[in-house]
Amino acid sequence: MSARPRSICIIGAGAGGLITARTILNQKWADRVVLLEKRPNVGGVWDYERNGGTKTSAMYHSLRTNLPKEVMQFRDFPFPSDLPSFIPRAAVQRYLEDFADNGKLREYIKFNAEAVKVERIGDGHWRVTWREHHLRDLSGFYDSSFFSEEFSGVCICNGHFDVPHIPEEFRGLPNVVHSRMYDGPEPFEGQNVCIIGTGPSSADIAYEVGSMDTLSPIFL
Repeated sequence: MSARPRSICIIGAGAGGLITARTILNQKWADRVVLLEKRPNVGGVWDYERNGGTKTSAMYHSLRTNLPKEVMQFRDFPFPSDLPSFIPRAAVQRYLEDFADNGKLREYIKFNAEAVKVERIGDGHWRVTWREHHLRDLSGFYDSSFFSEEFSGVCICNGHFDVPHIPEEFRGLPNVVHSRMYDGPEPFEGQNVCIIGTGPSSADIAYEVGSMDTLSPIFL
């Protein structure tokens, strides 16, 4: 980075956005840092939340990490030593919240702020437009306001697992569930179940659904 940017916008306050913000702040690489996070809390994909019975992240209730915490932690901010190597999702979320608090990062974060557009405006600058959601009243309805600001740098830290990829031929079919919407094996009890894919999510889901009284073997 040849010249220090005056301002940097970081999109996403999950693990990637938090460590990016702390590094930029510690190294004094910018005079102004703004994090945009569309959720009401830090954590990104690890922020398991339910809204009226519908979960709002890719997490599911019983998820545990498929990597040991020793390779997930930030170099100078270890997980508590009394935790096992493979930890539940809630422990990761607490860790990220503690990391944000330890680095005093929350003061730089705009919560409930969803980035909707990033455009190059010349001279190496960027205009970022975001939408902020505000609870109107106790009825649960939200008002939205749009804001734009010019930055000299943008860091995209929104992760890969927020928007599911569903092949066109599967869209709209009954009883087809993407792993992002999975939250437990109970809805599959007594059914024939086919799981497509051989990644970590499919292995976890196959193990959980296989513990239920399904009518046939589970195929990956």
